This record gives sequence, structure tokens and C-alpha cells, in this order.
Amino acid sequence: MALLTILLMSYYFLSAAEGEKLEKPSIRIITEGSAHIDSRVTIECSSSRDTLTGCVFYRNHGNPALHLPNPGTQYVIERAKEEHEGFYTCECYNSANEYTETSFRVPLILNEMSNSKSSHSETSLKKEVQLMSATLRELSVKMDRLTDNLENLKVNCQKQTDFLNEILQQQQSKILDMETSLSDIDERLKKDETHCESLLQQNTWLIKYHKIE
Repeated sequence: MALLTILLMSYYFLSAAEGEKLEKPSIRIITEGSAHIDSRVTIECSSSRDTLTGCVFYRNHGNPALHLPNPGTQYVIERAKEEHEGFYTCECYNSANEYTETSFRVPLILNEMSNSKSSHSETSLKKEVQLMSATLRELSVKMDRLTDNLENLKVNCQKQTDFLNEILQQQQSKILDMETSLSDIDERLKKDETHCESLLQQNTWLIKYHKIE
């Protein structure tokens, strides 16, 4: 029973370990001075643990991924425009084609080249509010997904528990059957022993009787 339980639990944990990825990379935005319209922007991913040979970049979790002319760990925007604004993430890989987890998000907000400080502040504030709203919506979606995953995990754990309890009950039933069989055998042995003793006494009596004659 103990061996069977160990095998089942080992299979469960090995199955859960399949598909593990490398740790998520760091992501940062590199600009020459402040990020503004028409400036050169570089988005770079790196890892302190793994040697990365290439990355796939996403904007606002877009699909398909952003195009890279050559494999690398940088995504370069030569002249940034408003359509380049948003949240960027990346998934990288090493020479063995093992992929990392998705990186944290990093926001790209471009400043307009304007002579009006108030207009510039209002535009930046509006963009930040829009990005914050998008972040809140995304967090709400993630919370819903986490809730679903938690419920699925509870269901799976309950199934595993029920399965193991069923096996335990089967093993206990077999043990009870074996104990009953052993008890029956013991009773038969006692009866046979009593019968043998009775035959032995009869034979002893017959031997004595013949001697007397």
C-alpha cells in the first residue's frame, strides 16, 4: 500500500513538473534622454542566470509578436510614434531552445515636443490614466483567471484524494478478507488437532485392550 501511494504521488508531481520554463527575464527601456515622439527607443531583455540567444517581444500582449529582423534580445524603434506606446513584455530562449516565462510589463510613454508646458502635462497625465485603466482591466482579468485556476486546483486535489481513498479502502477490504481466511484456516487446524487427539486416544485404548487379552 505504501509503495503504491508513493508511486501515485511521484507520478502526480512529475506530471506537474513537465513544461517548466526558465525564470522570467528582466526588461527595460533605453532612450537617449527622455522618451519623446521621433526619438530612438530600445527595449532590452536580459537574464542574470541564463544565457539568452533571442527574444520574442509583445506590445499590450499583442498577437502576433513584434517583428525582429534578426534574432536578438533587443527590440529597436528608430523613430517612436504614438502607436508604439503601451506595455511591452518579452519571452526569451537559449541555445537549447528552452523558453523563459513571460517578463514583467514595462510601459512606454512618449512625450510630445510641445512649447506649452500645460498641454504637455495634460497629455502625459491623460496617457498615464489610460495606461492605468488598461492595467486595472488586465489585473481584473488575471484575478478571474487565478480564481478559475484555484477552483480547478481544488477539484483536481479532491479527485486525487478520492482516488487515493478508494485505493486505501480496496486495500483495507483485501486485508480484512485475508484476516477472515486466516481465521477460517486457524479454526480448521484446531478441529483437525482435536480430531487427531481423539484418534490417538482411541488407538491408545485399543492397544491397552489387546495387551490385556
